[in-house]
Amino acid sequence: MSSTSSAAIKYVPQTWIAPTSGYFATEQEGRDLLSALRTYKQEREAYKESYEELHNEFKLFVEEVKTNEAELKEAMVKERTAWKKEVRKAQAPGIGVFAGPSYDATTGNFGISVGIGIVWKIW
Repeated sequence: MSSTSSAAIKYVPQTWIAPTSGYFATEQEGRDLLSALRTYKQEREAYKESYEELHNEFKLFVEEVKTNEAELKEAMVKERTAWKKEVRKAQAPGIGVFAGPSYDATTGNFGISVGIGIVWKIW
């Protein structure tokens, strides 16, 4: 809101046409000043409400991020634990079936052998 008033407020001592000392202005200047004060108060309240709303949204966002972070960490720990378990399982000895050529040193004969045995993964 723009005013054409100059807002020439002047100090008037007690002994000069006024019952008390103070600052006096014309009626229009007083109305303009009061209107400006009301406008500033309304703007301040609007800014304050906007700030409170944004602050509350920010708090909710922070809580959501913390929750997501905790869930992500938990998921990573579970995945890592499962992965380590699978790695140990893959490297553990197991039972295997084998078949292949064989040589009997006592008779000097070659043959085919089939069997079951314990196997380890080397690499």
